[in-house]
Amino acid sequence: MSTTAAPPILLVEHDEQRRALIGGWLQDAGYDVLTCPGPSAPEYSCIGSRAGGCALVDPASLVVLDLSFSPDAMVRAPIGAHLLGFYLLTGKPIIALGRGDDLLADPLENQLVALERTPDRGDFLATVRSVIPA
Repeated sequence: MSTTAAPPILLVEHDEQRRALIGGWLQDAGYDVLTCPGPSAPEYSCIGSRAGGCALVDPASLVVLDLSFSPDAMVRAPIGAHLLGFYLLTGKPIIALGRGDDLLADPLENQLVALERTPDRGDFLATVRSVIPA
């Protein structure tokens, strides 16, 4: 009998407590979780988007992205939208937590699912299972 490792999921969440909560849900469900706090000061730009590639997204089968990224009230740029654009270019499926449904009028078929920022645990995990490629 062969066993396969659970598909890794990249969780991009700037809030440490939410990263632990959502990451815990995923781990409890048997998934490997790669975590990223997102861009940091002073530029608030992602290494992956600057370099054209991200070592964390490459092995991931799914990206879970919190779009409400707001580490600093002085930052006016739509950081979550910028990150979403970067991850869409990877072709990976994305679960966007927050305002994802109003960012793209016509997302690529089956690539983007938008959920409320703090989804119900059961609904979230059901969505994860439905989005990850078999």
